[in-house]
Amino acid sequence: MTYQFQRNHLWFVKIDSIIKTNTMKTTIKTIILLILGVAIFASCKKERDDFDPSIPHILPPVESMLIDFSNFKVNYKKSTAQEAASTVENWTACALTVSLWNTMINENSSLPLAAYTEAFKYPDVYVSNTTRARSYPILSNGVSYHCKLESTTDSKSYSTQWKMYVSKFAEDGSSYTDFVFFTGTSSSDGTSAVWRLNRDPEVNGRPYLDITWVKNSSHKYTLVDKTDTGEGNFIEYRKINDAGMDAQFIIQTVNHSSDLMIQWDTKNRNGRVKSQHWYNNLNWQCWGENYLNLNCN
Repeated sequence: MTYQFQRNHLWFVKIDSIIKTNTMKTTIKTIILLILGVAIFASCKKERDDFDPSIPHILPPVESMLIDFSNFKVNYKKSTAQEAASTVENWTACALTVSLWNTMINENSSLPLAAYTEAFKYPDVYVSNTTRARSYPILSNGVSYHCKLESTTDSKSYSTQWKMYVSKFAEDGSSYTDFVFFTGTSSSDGTSAVWRLNRDPEVNGRPYLDITWVKNSSHKYTLVDKTDTGEGNFIEYRKINDAGMDAQFIIQTVNHSSDLMIQWDTKNRNGRVKSQHWYNNLNWQCWGENYLNLNCN
């Protein structure tokens, strides 16, 4: 009887020891899980704090709307001897095509671009937890306007939505109120953006131009007015590293009558172009630093 009791007692001691051991392991696991949970929560909280919707929204630079056409200004000079020795047809064809795009964009986008440029001078005012706005006047061609650039953050996509309202004050009856000249979406750090510009309401007010921009990488204009025969035409700028060239334009038209690829060195200004429509082949046609035609190597 005594022996049986001792055996049972030993079993109870062993079981109690196991329970205590398992309890300790469970407790340790629980503590570890709690620590990990706190760390994850803190990490998530930090990420959310990094995208605090109450802080001022970062405006993409004005350059996000403006492709740099400066390398194709028609400003070359030729001597009579140079004219006799060679031509500048390759360069000129490219420069004129690019200039047409530049002129077309400027004619239809000068007011919204002026309104956006001015926005950087004014404070970003709190409206709600996710929305902020900048309100300010501008004067363009002697006409007074009032602008309101509204921005809303989206914490799920880490992006900011933009909307530009413009009101015109004129004595000739052409006034309008809160016309949306453009909308857009940018990354929260302002290094990429997508814009849609509308024509002036005095023209037709329709969507006119889509712009996509990635800092130090690419920039593209696409015509989107469905009443325009050029709908779908685009010009795209890219940074490249190809045979000594560091920049590129791809220009495409819906009827392919002026499709071309231009590559050039932004420092030395030499370059090359290919176009099936212009040259009846897809061979490169080159020019040198003085814009004169060259045989491509």
